[in-house]
Order: sequence, then C-alpha cells, then structure tokens
Amino acid sequence: MDNSRKITKKIDWLDEQRRKDRKLIAELQEQLLAALNGNQELKARMTALESGAAEARELLKRVEKVDDLFE
Repeated sequence: MDNSRKITKKIDWLDEQRRKDRKLIAELQEQLLAALNGNQELKARMTALESGAAEARELLKRVEKVDDLFE
C-alpha cells in the first residue's frame, strides 16, 4: 500500500513538472515570436534608413556640383 502511494505521489509530481514545463515552453515561444517580429521591424527600419542615407549622399553630390559651378 505504501509503495503504491509513493508511486502515485511521484506520478502527481511528474505531472505537475510537465505542466510547469509546458507553461514555460509556451512563454518562451511567445518571447521568441515577439523577438522575431521585432527583428523584422528593425530590418525594415534599417532598410529605410539605408535608403535615406543613399538619397542624402546623392543630394550631397548634386550640391557639391552646384558649389563647383559657382566657384
């Protein structure tokens, strides 16, 4: 009888650990998904910044040409 009680307690404990692990895994998956989405957002912003920087460089070249003409 005592042995079956120990086994039952052990099974209950293992089941509780499994529930905790599943909850932790779900939380980590949510955090990973949020990080991936944030990463995509940052990539889009970086692309926009790079495009803006390229446009600024082209504008600077034009301004330098105008300055050269005035000199």
